[in-house]
Amino acid sequence: MTPPAKSLTPEQFRLRCRDGSFESNSAGYCPGFAQVLILPKEHAFDFLLFCQRNPKPCPLLEVSDPGCVDMRRFAPNSDIRTDLPKYRVYKHGVLTDELIDIKPYWRDVSTVVITQYHVKHDNFVGLGDVLTRLLVQL
Repeated sequence: MTPPAKSLTPEQFRLRCRDGSFESNSAGYCPGFAQVLILPKEHAFDFLLFCQRNPKPCPLLEVSDPGCVDMRRFAPNSDIRTDLPKYRVYKHGVLTDELIDIKPYWRDVSTVVITQYHVKHDNFVGLGDVLTRLLVQL
């Protein structure tokens, strides 16, 4: 018998997302874990600088090399394109798509940023001019 999703380890949870057996909202699952933001390489530096200057609202945990899908420090053997239950795609600050696999949007310049779990995309929008411009440009 398969354990309920809320009792899974983070690795077991990612594998469930990868194989499509979990496609719901992840709130309450694997508490204490991280949020993920994927940016084009040309915008990543501005976001990283913002996180560095604002460590309390945006605590930075890990940043990938452009195009890398395995988050080696916090999620070894992961595939960031498939291991989350839902992805939200924003263009020019507007939600344009929600999907369970981000491979169609993945580029060699995609850069993954992992922040502490309590930071959410909705919290970023009003935090500063640099980040607001960054989100609007995506």
